[in-house]
Amino acid sequence: MNKEKILNSKKSGVFGANLFVLIIMVLYIAFSMALTFIAPKIPNTLYSKIMVSFVLPQVIILLGSTIVYLKITKKSFKKVLRLNKVSGKSLLIILGIFICIYPVLAFANLLSLYIFPSMGVAIQNTFSGIPLVVKLCVIALMPAIFEEITMRGVALSGYDGISIGKSAIVIGFFFGTLHRNGNQFAYAFIMGIVFAYIVRITNSIIPSMICHFVYNGFSTVLAHFIPQKATSTDPTAMIDMATIISLSVITAICVMIIILLIRKLAEVNNYSDERQVENFKRENNITGKIKIFNWPFIGVIIMCVYSIGLELVRLYLLN
Repeated sequence: MNKEKILNSKKSGVFGANLFVLIIMVLYIAFSMALTFIAPKIPNTLYSKIMVSFVLPQVIILLGSTIVYLKITKKSFKKVLRLNKVSGKSLLIILGIFICIYPVLAFANLLSLYIFPSMGVAIQNTFSGIPLVVKLCVIALMPAIFEEITMRGVALSGYDGISIGKSAIVIGFFFGTLHRNGNQFAYAFIMGIVFAYIVRITNSIIPSMICHFVYNGFSTVLAHFIPQKATSTDPTAMIDMATIISLSVITAICVMIIILLIRKLAEVNNYSDERQVENFKRENNITGKIKIFNWPFIGVIIMCVYSIGLELVRLYLLN
């Protein structure tokens, strides 16, 4: 039975998707280590640092890995990345989901700040003095394309034979791990889950790309026009328990609305998860269960623990 699950995992694409994400994580960590050695040789200009720290990793690691994956597997570019049109009704529902998810992500971000520093503020401060158009390209547009094609494109396509609930949680975990820090993991995990539902149901990656761009873009524009001191203020110092409880209630309401909207989205797109999984298994001659928890998946967990654990050590033991 276990051998059958392992075989099904490889046939379904789950093993390949997990290995793909593991390789990306290893490359990112290797790149970060290499950066400490080559940093002194990089011209001491802001644009050079941004190019090396933000642009090159996304292009080389994310886009490069996606191209290599498609070349090796010989899978359809359009099918894997789900480059399909979306109906007007679906877009309206997705707009509602996006509006409701914003408070949820903000609350998750706030809670994480009690343990981890804000990476959003750190990134915006790094881009201080850079034109807004450049900021939007690097902070919003590039992640909206490259992170989406890797996570909701390649990785999610490997989980087509797995139920949408399990797939979304795994992809959310992968997306959170990709950011390699506790603060961004908190809200990226939630974002990854919801975006996976949207992409799977609509069979299109375009809505998640748009939502991703708007989310990052809004934060970037806001930080650009708000003085640095205001954005660097610790929000946890200004919030009492009553406010936390109120925000918790608002978050819970938003989550319930998101669930209802996702169900409506499935109805509009005539999506049946059971039918989707059965059709995939029949087309790929898969019988029985598919193993998700394999050695590449364990490797991703180790990368996640390593990244966030190292951050905690630096924050609380080395300072």
